[in-house]
Amino acid sequence: RRSFSVGWRAPEGVVAGMVQEKRTVTFALLDEGTSASHRLGVNSLTSTCASVWGTARELFTAGRDGSVRCWRDFDEARGARHASRGHSDGAGDAAVGPRLQYTVDEHTDWVNDLALVMDGDLASAVVSASSDRTIKLWRPEEDGGAPTRHYTLRQHTDFVKALAYACDGRTLASAGCDRAIVVWDMHRLAPCTLIGSGTASEPGAHADSIYALSTTPSGGLLASGAVDGSLRLWDPRAKAPAVGSLLGHTDVVRGAVLSPDGERLLSCSSDQTVRLWSLSQRRVEVELRPHADSIFSILPCAGFRSVLSASRDGTVAWSSLDATGVATDEGGPVGRRGPASRLLFTAGAAVHRLHTPAWSDDRLWVATTDSSIECWALPTDGAGLQAPKLNGGSSATPPAPLLSAPCSRIAGSPAVRQLAVLPSKVHLLSEDTQGRVSLWDVARGRCVRHFEPGSKYEKLLKGYSHKPHAHKASWFGASAQSGTIEITLEPGSAFNAEAYASDLGLASDADDVRLNLGERLLRALFAQWRQPDGAAPPAAARASAAPQPAALPELSFRPLDETPVRLSEDGRVVARTLASRLSELPTDAVPHWVAQAVLHGLYTPKEPLKLSFFLQPHPESGLPALPADCSKLCAAKVLKVIKVVQYVESRLPDSQPLQLLCGNVPLPPTMTLSAVRAFVWKSSDEMALLYARAPPPAQS
Repeated sequence: RRSFSVGWRAPEGVVAGMVQEKRTVTFALLDEGTSASHRLGVNSLTSTCASVWGTARELFTAGRDGSVRCWRDFDEARGARHASRGHSDGAGDAAVGPRLQYTVDEHTDWVNDLALVMDGDLASAVVSASSDRTIKLWRPEEDGGAPTRHYTLRQHTDFVKALAYACDGRTLASAGCDRAIVVWDMHRLAPCTLIGSGTASEPGAHADSIYALSTTPSGGLLASGAVDGSLRLWDPRAKAPAVGSLLGHTDVVRGAVLSPDGERLLSCSSDQTVRLWSLSQRRVEVELRPHADSIFSILPCAGFRSVLSASRDGTVAWSSLDATGVATDEGGPVGRRGPASRLLFTAGAAVHRLHTPAWSDDRLWVATTDSSIECWALPTDGAGLQAPKLNGGSSATPPAPLLSAPCSRIAGSPAVRQLAVLPSKVHLLSEDTQGRVSLWDVARGRCVRHFEPGSKYEKLLKGYSHKPHAHKASWFGASAQSGTIEITLEPGSAFNAEAYASDLGLASDADDVRLNLGERLLRALFAQWRQPDGAAPPAAARASAAPQPAALPELSFRPLDETPVRLSEDGRVVARTLASRLSELPTDAVPHWVAQAVLHGLYTPKEPLKLSFFLQPHPESGLPALPADCSKLCAAKVLKVIKVVQYVESRLPDSQPLQLLCGNVPLPPTMTLSAVRAFVWKSSDEMALLYARAPPPAQS
């Protein structure tokens, strides 16, 4: 199951206990039986079988859903049987392949790279870099339990794309879209060197985003590759401009790996080449073209004598790096002639990262833009790697891959790829990557319907949008950036919408009981925090002497132990936990505006919850006008037309049935005043409604 750590730290410059009115509340809408796998593409992999927290085999995966996941129990026999049957969903994977140990959900955007901090031969911590501009460092608990604490490193001003750890020098380097390289002292968890200020005018600095980064074990040499195709060499100790540049790539440099002795550099690029560089001579020793598309990842093997490469087209190839017999044309390398490369297999999507696990160098884990992760068994005796060739041949027939199926597979979960908030502002419609369309009740945090397979999202959305009988102001934000639906409540808009209890299917003593949707949702979401185990609310939240809210119908919310909640401020995560564990947070972690609404029913809508309008007889109706004190009203926006009709009928001497019109448009009895203003009146001026005799019912 997913594991969520409870941790809170006041942002810098904030006095403990100070009211934080800018904090937002975000919770995830998860369907029942949701798989524990990644929902979006996987960007990075790393592994260990010897760490300070245990000796179990562990694979760490970093995804575009913002999570880092730890997997154990690598039973390849069961995994191969499952993969061979072509399973593509996440159901039952825990029984046949690697088992999810825990999930770390500390980032708020893509996790782009992973690194292990080493203490001798033991892994001592895991580091992750994200597009949320932060680097997180954390250590699992003893025996591989989910981490309960993490440290956040902040220095970058844009996406952090790459990490490189120097195990002997105990330094970590990071780089990204701000064009700067930061070298971190892992003893102090602070920057010790800033290479490149992020401005292209600095001598030797990259002029574009850095996507690739590598270092030697001592940390004395860094290599970086950028979007403009440039490669730079740096000496972090010199704190000076680049000590060297390598020119040759004509497109984005996607990968760079330094040899342990710092004598050679292996690079790959979107220009479809893999290049082996001699750093002492600043020239290319070997250039390969093993793929017909951009090359996204490389993995040197056998002491830089061969290389595995992966492409955007999903192909993974083995290539020899033996410099003997490199063909040249007019003195420049043009790629190898002869059986230099061999197509190993084709993955189902673009391959982002290749990784051989720490416990087996004949296994290759592959991360792709698909949410699934595959493991392939590599040839151990070199059989088949020398024939047939992948490039440089005369045959027009594509070579057959050497491997046909993975030996193990971690199936991914479907991700939400599009969503829309419906006019009711209570429901939203979503479609996932498997084409399944679902209807969600935001106020209850539940999926209320899965449509039949083959249902078209656009057609269903159009149908719901053509029924504008109800309309409310926006009171929440919805996003699917992480692959799941996340609902965010902000203090400025959370209380902008109301609904009648009867319309929400809630029983009440009167049929005109109105509920504020934001206040009721927060009350349900923070139920455990409000009264944990029947105890009194937190002391800090009871400070207000305001009266308790009157008894109102409560929303039946999804199970709180299955609802992840995040409190954020100015884009920074202040606290993250499950709704059932909110009571474990410090008393000043929950924002004051939430506490006031949950405990006392006190809130301030940003937009008025009522609107005023005139009631006049239709010029052709022959009906009398209402008394002056009854012709201008101010009523709740959610009031239905039928209630206004009943009001007019009760004040006219003639009891004949009436109808309401806006202009000459008859209004449906179930339409709300807010919907009339938004879809029929369509003006900021004060609304005028006309009453007339209702037409006789149609004859059957």
